[in-house]
Amino acid sequence: MVDDIYDFANSLFLLWGFSFYRNIVINMNWFLYIITEDFIDDEGREIKKGQAGVGQCSMSPGIIDSYKGLMYIVPENHIREEVRKLNSQNHPTASTIRKIIEDYYNKKEVIEINKDDKNFFID
Repeated sequence: MVDDIYDFANSLFLLWGFSFYRNIVINMNWFLYIITEDFIDDEGREIKKGQAGVGQCSMSPGIIDSYKGLMYIVPENHIREEVRKLNSQNHPTASTIRKIIEDYYNKKEVIEINKDDKNFFID
């Protein structure tokens, strides 16, 4: 009986553990964190405006106003697709991830103008 309980508990843990791993590790989104104002961190290092870093998080995609900076979060599958387009055999660098995230939020939008758009131009 003890072995049955142990096997049952072990299988529950494995199922929960797999689900946790799948949601936390496999479905991690990527972020770009850009510092917007100078500050001194807890270790006494001077952090300057404009410095940035990339990483993974479990937060939903979007732009978030964070402590002393902005966080740009992009879906993990978008990063994966863009890295595949590069046809590189190596892991992407931080600068490559940064460029992909910046491009995600800086997409150029085409606006079509026709003759009937009377209020488009300002006199």
